Amino acid sequence: MRWLKNLPAKLLEAVLGGLLLLAVLAASDHYQDHVSLRARTWAFGAGLLGVIAVAAGVTLWIARRGSWAGEAAEESTEELKTLRLLSERYEGYTEHLRQILEVLQQVIAGEVAGVTYAAFIERGILEPARDMLKQDPGEDIRLSVLEPDSSAPDHFRMLFAAGHTVLGKTNYRIKIADSISRFAFERSKVFMWTDLREEPSYQTHPKASRPYRSMISLPIRSGAQVVGVFNVISTLESAFGIADIDYIKMLGSVINVAASLGLAEDLMPGSPPDA
Repeated sequence: MRWLKNLPAKLLEAVLGGLLLLAVLAASDHYQDHVSLRARTWAFGAGLLGVIAVAAGVTLWIARRGSWAGEAAEESTEELKTLRLLSERYEGYTEHLRQILEVLQQVIAGEVAGVTYAAFIERGILEPARDMLKQDPGEDIRLSVLEPDSSAPDHFRMLFAAGHTVLGKTNYRIKIADSISRFAFERSKVFMWTDLREEPSYQTHPKASRPYRSMISLPIRSGAQVVGVFNVISTLESAFGIADIDYIKMLGSVINVAASLGLAEDLMPGSPPDA
C-alpha cells in the first residue's frame, strides 16, 4: 500500500510542474498574441489552489483510514506536512512570477518610465529570487547571467547578478572552456549538480569567498541562438527541490522571452554593457 500513500505527493509534484510550464507558455502566447496576461495568471493561480486542495484532501483521506497501523498513520502525517510545505513554496513562487510577468508586460507597453532592462532583471527578478530560494540561515545563494565578453569572446563576463559584489561582478572574467557553465552554453540545455565536489569539470573560481555545492545552469536564448547562461549556485548540497527547480526554470524562461523580443539588448553578442 506504500505506493498509494505516496501517490498524492507524487501526483501534486507532477501536476504543479506541468502547471508552471503552462504558465510560461501562457506568458509567451500573451507577448505574441496580446492575450490578457492578467486573466491567464489569475486562472493559473486558481488552478494551482484547486490542485493543492484536491491533493491535500486525498492525503487527509488516506491519513484517516482506520485500516492502517499507527506507524503508517505517522508516515502519512509526515507526508502531509511535506506536501503542505511544497504547496506553500509553489504558491510563493507563483505569486512572484505573476508579479514579474505583470511588470514585464508594463515595460513592454512603455508604461514604466526610466526602468532599464538591467534594473528590471537585477532588482525585479534576481534579488527577490535570491531571498525566496534561501531556506537555511547559513546558506549563501547567488544568481548570475553570463555572456561571452565582446572584447574577449572566449571568456564569460557577468552581465546581471544577485549576491555578488559590484566589484566581483564588474571584474568577473573566466575562460568559457574552463567554466562549468560552458555545458549549458554549448549544448543548449539545462544542467544541474547536487554536489560540485563530485564534478571533475568544476573549478572553483580563484576569487570565490566560499565553496559552493549545488548549481543549476540554463541557456539563455535570443530566438534559436544561445547568447548567455543563467546560473544559480548554493553553498549547500542538494539545495534545490522540485519546486525550486521549476521556479528557476521559469525565471530563465522570462529572460528568454525578453531576449527573443529584442528587449534584452545587453544579452546580444557584441553589445556594450548597460550604462
